[in-house]
Amino acid sequence: MTIEEFEKLKKGLLDKGYKKQNYSIFSREDYSYYKPIRYEKDEYGDNRAVCQIFYKVYDYVEYKKKYSRNDIEDHYGVEVLIDVSRNVSEREEYITTANPLDIEANEKNAKKFYEFIEKNVPLQKEY
Repeated sequence: MTIEEFEKLKKGLLDKGYKKQNYSIFSREDYSYYKPIRYEKDEYGDNRAVCQIFYKVYDYVEYKKKYSRNDIEDHYGVEVLIDVSRNVSEREEYITTANPLDIEANEKNAKKFYEFIEKNVPLQKEY
């Protein structure tokens, strides 16, 4: 992804209420932007995010500077991760790199993925 494409994506994410997370929680991404898509009440009556979408960012700009690598064409890599966690013992994930720039489509896919899990995957017992 070019710098211009990434800047456009970043602006779109921030405009839609995504928050930046400055550390890796899934793999080796440099940082991510995330947004809860669906909340449900837990047993204490608190809202809990049961479906979230993450844009995992791999910042090759810094990597290229640090290791003097000019053979890498992309400046950024982005994976879209949809995470469904209906309780603390469950984690269902869907990851794509197909079209990270289409934020609307990715949010619709997150809702569809949640509905698919809700319909087809039995809820695991909490540990």
